[in-house]
Amino acid sequence: MTRINTAWRWPQDVIRLMDHLKIQKAHLVGYSLGGFIALKLAATHPERFITVCPCGAGWEKPDEGQFFKAINKFAEDLRAGRSVGPVVTSFGGDREKPGFIHELWVRILTGYLNDSLALAALMGGLRELGLSEEDVRGLDMPMLGISGGRDPLTVGAKNLIDAAPNYKLVITPGTDHIKTPMHDEFTKALLGFLRDNS
Repeated sequence: MTRINTAWRWPQDVIRLMDHLKIQKAHLVGYSLGGFIALKLAATHPERFITVCPCGAGWEKPDEGQFFKAINKFAEDLRAGRSVGPVVTSFGGDREKPGFIHELWVRILTGYLNDSLALAALMGGLRELGLSEEDVRGLDMPMLGISGGRDPLTVGAKNLIDAAPNYKLVITPGTDHIKTPMHDEFTKALLGFLRDNS
């Protein structure tokens, strides 16, 4: 089977769309996978963005993080036709565990409502979104992260506080990865940040 990696194309798709629409600079907001794509775009095309908001996402040092170690196992399970739970269940450490609804929803999505081979290819391509510490330290545009207090990815969001010079993190108390975007504080913090930097 031919391995297809598409993750490196996603940031380029954003740039191509902006070019097509004749948008020279924009505010960029992404959540979850979109947050990781936003971080990659901030590093590779900083001149195109006024602000960047990688929400529900974060960063781990390539030699320390568990993210890229975990996705290989999940890709294998998907290629074998097995459903998988949230990737963060394999991160270990003292991270919050995903809630029952989150776990169930991801298993339904990966086992019954999606093409498992396409998802496996997606997993294989996620490594292309990784950033070095030098990349992250070079991000000098205003940045806002919003992450849930019970979201396992908040650990990576906190890593950006010390690594990215103009990054601010808002944590919504008691919310997990699924519920965070629906929290009133998410909208309030995001709109306030964009208003202050327009």
